[in-house]
Amino acid sequence: ACVRACVRACVRVCTRVGDWMVANRKNKENLQITGWDLYNYPRELDRQKVSKEWDLSAANGPDYKICSSYPQLLYFPHSCEDMIIAGSAKFRSKGRLPCLVWVHRNKNFMLRCAQPLIGASGKSSIEDESLIQKALRTSPNKQMIIFDARSVLAAGGNKIMGKGTEDVSRYADCKLVHLNIPNIHHVRESLEQLRVVCHSSANSKWLSSLENTQWLFYISLILKVTVRVRVCVHKSNSSSAAWGYSKQSLQVMHPWCHCSSSCMW
Repeated sequence: ACVRACVRACVRVCTRVGDWMVANRKNKENLQITGWDLYNYPRELDRQKVSKEWDLSAANGPDYKICSSYPQLLYFPHSCEDMIIAGSAKFRSKGRLPCLVWVHRNKNFMLRCAQPLIGASGKSSIEDESLIQKALRTSPNKQMIIFDARSVLAAGGNKIMGKGTEDVSRYADCKLVHLNIPNIHHVRESLEQLRVVCHSSANSKWLSSLENTQWLFYISLILKVTVRVRVCVHKSNSSSAAWGYSKQSLQVMHPWCHCSSSCMW
């Protein structure tokens, strides 16, 4: 009964937060006040004391010409020309090229990006490879781990749709790690099943119904890989590039990332 009450309380909180976000999307004027201004990307990187090895670029411009889901200003490695930035964006799904989101005190860093558009023919991008190599030069250990949130099978299946995962033979000093997390659609479906179970008045086999949603399994898996990325940046000899669940990884990097004015992107 105690477990049931706790889970129901958590679901109620998530539901209210979700309703608040939907309401703010409909109210554009309110969204400009409570949403867009909450997270300031340059200010957040300044707080992390980003070094002069990284440059603040306006390549995305006021019209978001490179990536519509990225901020107008982005940090890239020093001497990373606009041609390299544009070429890398063309090689990444929805233009989400590798860009800086976290600088650790040991000079390790985190980049976020979307999957490369390799496809079944095995396409490559000199610009994308150059961007990663320039980022590696800022790392004290000159090594990088690329975290792919999907399984090997899922990543391989995306090649049929013109996407895929990095060919690390073309990215020197990089290691590819698959995290085997289900895609967002499975996780969202699991959450919906959890809501149904929590709002159900049935008392028999409630814990079995909870387990069948797989919500606790998904959350535990996401937390485990999040900690893995965090340990990589904090303790290991490698910097990292992550996509899929990079926000969750950021939220365990520092207590500051638990508040609303950071890690909103």
